[in-house]
Amino acid sequence: MSKQIHVFVGCALIMLLAVVVFVYQLYTRAMSGELGDKKYYSILQGLELEHRNDVDRTFVMIINNVNQAGVDVVGFPAEANQAARVWVILNRIGENGALFAVPERLKTKILCRDVDVVSSKKQGDNKVLERLYFSCLK
Repeated sequence: MSKQIHVFVGCALIMLLAVVVFVYQLYTRAMSGELGDKKYYSILQGLELEHRNDVDRTFVMIINNVNQAGVDVVGFPAEANQAARVWVILNRIGENGALFAVPERLKTKILCRDVDVVSSKKQGDNKVLERLYFSCLK
């Protein structure tokens, strides 16, 4: 073959490789962040809906392997009045280091004594527990 054909084939292969790398980058970015975390928030929202009308919300509720998805979740009573629960994933943390929690606005209303309950039962990833202890109410 002539030198021009070799150059053309080489350029075509390089361009094909560039397209493959670009598509891979798009895919990996789509599967992280908000879209990639969607399944975790869906699990939390489902639990919040299922337990929204529970009469007794004064205790810490731990649910392991929710929907056989390998996700462990805790429902914390929020604040001292226990008017609502905050659902937090115990064994996953977001790429940005944030907790997966629903409702997000009540995440800072978790009592430290309730985090102690989870920790004493040897539940939860160390990074999750660390973040819970950092923001819990004394």
